[in-house]
Amino acid sequence: MKLKCERESLQSILHRVQGIVSSRTAIPILANVMLEAREGEISLTTTDLDVGIRCTCGAEVEEAGATTIPVRRFSGIVKELNLPEITIKVSEENVLEIRHGRSYFKMLGLSVDDFPKLPDFSGKESFDVEQGVFKDMLRKTSYAVSQDETRYALSGVLLEIKEDMIVVVGTDGRRLALIEKQGEFAREFKKNVIIPGKAVNELLRIMGDEGTMSISFLPNQAGFRIGATLLTTRLIDAHFPNYTQVVPGEAKEKVVLNREEFLSALRRAALLTSERSNSVKMQFSKRGLEITAVSPEIGEAKEEIDLAYEGTEMSIAFNPYYIMECLRNLDDEDIIFEFTDPASPGVIKNEQSFLYVIMPMRVT
Repeated sequence: MKLKCERESLQSILHRVQGIVSSRTAIPILANVMLEAREGEISLTTTDLDVGIRCTCGAEVEEAGATTIPVRRFSGIVKELNLPEITIKVSEENVLEIRHGRSYFKMLGLSVDDFPKLPDFSGKESFDVEQGVFKDMLRKTSYAVSQDETRYALSGVLLEIKEDMIVVVGTDGRRLALIEKQGEFAREFKKNVIIPGKAVNELLRIMGDEGTMSISFLPNQAGFRIGATLLTTRLIDAHFPNYTQVVPGEAKEKVVLNREEFLSALRRAALLTSERSNSVKMQFSKRGLEITAVSPEIGEAKEEIDLAYEGTEMSIAFNPYYIMECLRNLDDEDIIFEFTDPASPGVIKNEQSFLYVIMPMRVT
C-alpha cells in the first residue's frame, strides 16, 4: 500500500475514530486502527466489538491495500508532523513507513484478517433525520442514563420511532428525561430500540448542527451515517420500562422560573451539600421560592427567588445535581416547574415537547 493525503484531513478522521478505542484491551488488534486505501480515498476503522466507526477522506492512492496499526501512536505521529501532506507506505509484512526530510517512522502492524468487520447496512431499513434535531434530542436526555452496570436496560437511551414521531428517553430510576419530535418518516416505519450510552456519547461528539443523517437497523445493530462517517453499535437487548407510567398526571401547582436564575441559585446552594446531606429544600410560598441546603458537618446555605405564587405553601426536597443537569442542557429562557406534594415527583417542562421527571428526597 502506498498513498499520499493531506495531513489535516487525516488528523481530523483519526480524531474521530480513536475515541472508540479503549486504553486497555485484552485483544491487541482492538488497539489498532484499520487503514484501507482504494482509488481516490483512505478509510480508517476502529471498534471495541460493541461500537465501531469508519471515516473516509480523499487521498492519492498509488497502490491499494490494507493494514492495522496502533491508533494512538499513529495519531501522535500525524499530529506532530508539521507537513501539508503525508506519504505512507505499507509493506506486505504490515510494516508502515512515513518519511519526510530527516524524519523517519516505522510501525509494526497486524494483518487485517483478524480485524473485526463492521456490520453491513446496505439496503437495510433506514430513515433520515436532521443532525441538529437528533443531536439536541440526545443532549437533552442522555445525562439521565444509568451509570450502574447492573441496570442493563437503563444504561442507554430508548429510541422510539412511530410513523411521524421520534421519542428519546433516558432514565436511571430516580429521574427521567423525555423529548418528542414530529418528523416525516417512511409510513409504517416503527422501531423501539435501546442505544448504549457509549454510542450516544460518540454520536454527540461527531454530529454537527447542519445537514441530514441516516439511521439504519439490523436485528441487533444500528448504524448512523453522517457524511463520510459511519458509526455502528450493538443494541441493548433488554426490556425498557414503560416510561408512560412514570409521567405524573395533572400537577396541583405550576410555577414559571427563569432558567439561569434558578440554575445559579441551585449551584450556590449545592456548595453546602455533602454525601450524607445531598439534598436541597425548595419552599414555595407567597413570599416566593426559598432554596436551603443544610449539612450538619459543613454549614447552611439559603437562596431566595422572587416568584408570583398563589398556591398552597409547600416544601419539597430534591437532589440539586439532578435538577442542575437538566437545566444546563436546556436553552429556554424560562422553564415550567410542576409539583403536587412533598412525596410526589417534580416535573420540569419547556415550551417544546420536553419533560423531566425527578423523584423527591426524604428530609428529616
